Amino acid sequence: MKETIIAAAIRYEGLVCALPRPARHHHVIKALSEVPNIRIPVDKEQGFVTSTGRFVGRDKAAEIALASGQLRFLNRSWLASEDLW
Repeated sequence: MKETIIAAAIRYEGLVCALPRPARHHHVIKALSEVPNIRIPVDKEQGFVTSTGRFVGRDKAAEIALASGQLRFLNRSWLASEDLW
């Protein structure tokens, strides 16, 4: 089975924070901003969680989405959640 992209995610201080689709990165940021003692992680690494449970950046996520057939084409080298859902 090919690895696929399953969720938008933010890596924040070593933790991967994700919400199920159709959540977008801004939804994850908003959820994190509501947790006490967490500053809004706008400058943190945005990426995706794959079907194997790993966090990947936007560039690798684009490669995975294309290789798995989730996308037929992409006119840039990085993936946005809007490209998938």
